Order: sequence, then C-alpha cells, then structure tokens
Amino acid sequence: MSYKILLCISFSALIAGCQSTPAQVPPLVNPGGDVTLIFNRENTSLTSIGKARVYIGETDVCAIPNGDSCQVNISAGRHVLKVFSFTSGDFGTFSHAYQFESGEAALYR
Repeated sequence: MSYKILLCISFSALIAGCQSTPAQVPPLVNPGGDVTLIFNRENTSLTSIGKARVYIGETDVCAIPNGDSCQVNISAGRHVLKVFSFTSGDFGTFSHAYQFESGEAALYR
C-alpha cells in the first residue's frame, strides 16, 4: 500500500473522530427545584478550546465542553445566571438576572 493511501486513510479517520455526537454533561451541582434549565454549547471551531462554566448565583453548576449540554433544576424565583469561558479570561462573560416561574423550562444557547 502506498504512503499516500495510508495518509488519506489516517487523515479521514482523524476527521471522523472529531465529529462526535453531543452528549449531556452531568451537573457538578444540581440545586434542585421545579424549574429546569438546559444550557447548550454549539460545536464550532472558534469555541473548541476549553469549557464554559455556568454559575447560578455563586454556585458553579456545570462545565460544558464544546458541543455538549447541561441540565439543572432550580427553585422558582429570581436567579442570576453567569457563563464564564476559560479562554476569554473574563469572569462573568455573560451575567443576567432572571425571574423563573414554577414548572417552567428554559433553554439557553
């Protein structure tokens, strides 16, 4: 077998290995409650380095790798959501207060 064919097969296998199906990351801390929050992180080459940390108030609830998601439950009421990217070096890249109602589900991308 020529080295060009072997090189093409190796490169194809490497690319195929990078195309994984997103999985759900288990939360580090799940505060519990009747409001479900789902955080998704897109699978793009610009965000492929590091993980995004998600905070609810001061509680670090999950670290989401590129292309994955995390689901946590919280109690109804006002909460501050913060998302911090390890690559930005800027804590609280996103920070906003939300009012959640009982039985509500929210999806954040």
